[in-house]
Amino acid sequence: MLGFENILSRIRGIHELKERSLLHFYYKGRGIIHFHADSGNIYADVGTSRIMIGTIEKPDPAAEELLYAAILREISMPI
Repeated sequence: MLGFENILSRIRGIHELKERSLLHFYYKGRGIIHFHADSGNIYADVGTSRIMIGTIEKPDPAAEELLYAAILREISMPI
């Protein structure tokens, strides 16, 4: 996902998460987050929530911060 390297690097830096396949992350064997595109927008599904993190052309830094916090909440790590 060109342009989304910053958030992907931060997610990959969470040692408790395992990227079993490209852009699909797991925590203790449970799917936690995956990414997909729809109608030119990039979404991240975290648990049961869907967060739009930008368009194919441009990430949204504020949405990326919300995504990161949602991931930490999902795996019960302090923010």
